[in-house]
Amino acid sequence: MRCFCKRIRTHHVKVVLLDEQELIQEIQDNSPGQEILDTVFRHLNLLETAYFGLRYLDASSQTHWLDPAKKIAKQLKGTDPFTLYFGVKFYAADPCKLLEEIT
Repeated sequence: MRCFCKRIRTHHVKVVLLDEQELIQEIQDNSPGQEILDTVFRHLNLLETAYFGLRYLDASSQTHWLDPAKKIAKQLKGTDPFTLYFGVKFYAADPCKLLEEIT
């Protein structure tokens, strides 16, 4: 009898933070981008997450933002470990309205 289940592969992801620290995580092919974002936000104890995201370089060295709704395997191509860069996507129009100093 044949098994029709698809084997889920795992990958290592290196996230370079703003202070050049590196966070290494293991992810699965079918994980959405939001999963790695949530891991980084928890690591940084960051609550105001709308301003931040993860960037990556494609095969032609073009920068893209990781889409939280899409599966990671559909976005990241190449060999392990994948490298993502934590960055600021948006700046607050009025920084005085931010709730946390860390943001």
